[in-house]
Amino acid sequence: MGTDRLRRQLDEIRALRDDPASPEAVATLRKALAKAPSHAVAAAAKHVAEHGLRELGDELVRAWDRLAPGGVKADPGCAGKQALVEALSALDHPDPRPLVAAVETVQLEKGFGPPVDTAIGVRGHALMALVGLASATRPCASPRGSPIPRPAACAPPPRGARWRGRPRPRPGAARPPARRRRGRPRRARRVLRGPDPAPGPPTASPPRCSATTCAPRRPRSRSARPGSRCRR
Repeated sequence: MGTDRLRRQLDEIRALRDDPASPEAVATLRKALAKAPSHAVAAAAKHVAEHGLRELGDELVRAWDRLAPGGVKADPGCAGKQALVEALSALDHPDPRPLVAAVETVQLEKGFGPPVDTAIGVRGHALMALVGLASATRPCASPRGSPIPRPAACAPPPRGARWRGRPRPRPGAARPPARRRRGRPRRARRVLRGPDPAPGPPTASPPRCSATTCAPRRPRSRSARPGSRCRR
């Protein structure tokens, strides 16, 4: 029964494309934003954003106040809340309260595994809408026509401030030379390697110790005993 009612409401909203700004269309959209479920609210908000119906801006705010406290039961998948945020951003609605609340919205729903946050798109669109609203409402010049002084965070650094470890150069002045490193400069190690020796005939192994090849060795000190050792 609920599915048939939702399909009927969606068909009524789609039928408004022939005459989107007529009084009958505006009345149907107001009724959908006030009492319809989240998917019908999403379709109505998209219609309002596409055709620029600014007279329904307050109804969008009331629809947000109705869907936001309900959580998953009122708006599964955050389809309605995201469509409302996009519509408020498209209409440049001056009330930032729904956008501020949308930036802090978190909605965890069941999925294949751990719960999934379905309000990521809501937070992203709300943040971009707040940035656009702040840039549109901030004045660029005073009433007399003189430019407004920039804040301290955007002002250029004072004269003589440190710049990359050195004083900031004046415009048109020569750039100071680069600093040299302290200490002795490092020299590259060069490996001098000569040609490989040519292979020669195999050398014979020394003879074993025998009475004819061994010679007596001088003692290193007076305390050492004289004896005969082999010299190889």
